Amino acid sequence: MSLCHEDLKGTGKSRRRKGQVLLEDFIMSLVIFGVIFSATFFAYYSIQQSRAWKIETTYLWERAMNTLDYLITSPGVPENWNATNVRKIGLAVSDHVVSADKILEMKKMNYTTLQTIMGVGVYNFFLVAESTNGTVITVNSTPLDVGLRPTESYEFLLRADRYAYCQIEKVGEREICRIELILWM
Repeated sequence: MSLCHEDLKGTGKSRRRKGQVLLEDFIMSLVIFGVIFSATFFAYYSIQQSRAWKIETTYLWERAMNTLDYLITSPGVPENWNATNVRKIGLAVSDHVVSADKILEMKKMNYTTLQTIMGVGVYNFFLVAESTNGTVITVNSTPLDVGLRPTESYEFLLRADRYAYCQIEKVGEREICRIELILWM
């Protein structure tokens, strides 16, 4: 006598045929697949975001260091530039000797124009000359800094610095200083 899946001789139990899938099994497998897929996607996305951030940070670091190197080793274009005729900003009087007068001349320029000429793109910048004790160098009570100081709510901030001599032409002084470039957003 053969048993049918609908009835097992009055026991009220049924037996499935091979290959049948219950709706509950199917839904549970979809939930498990969805959880695994979501976790994998989230992990992949996080890794990609981290890589992109690292690449951008490395690129900006190199850009900031190259900009600083140019500023302290080149006089700029033209060599004796001023706020009205500058094509490329350089602060050097000679290699690693920075002119305080050129930093003061930068202060006369429009900030957006400075961003463009310095090549910092969409990032805000702040350039400052500090003495070895960490105080901002001043000429006739005017600080040797230019640009926008970082605000409290910045999203990204990168600091790069180089040491050079800072020459104050009007006084004839020369002192070791730290030139710091801050890029921020």
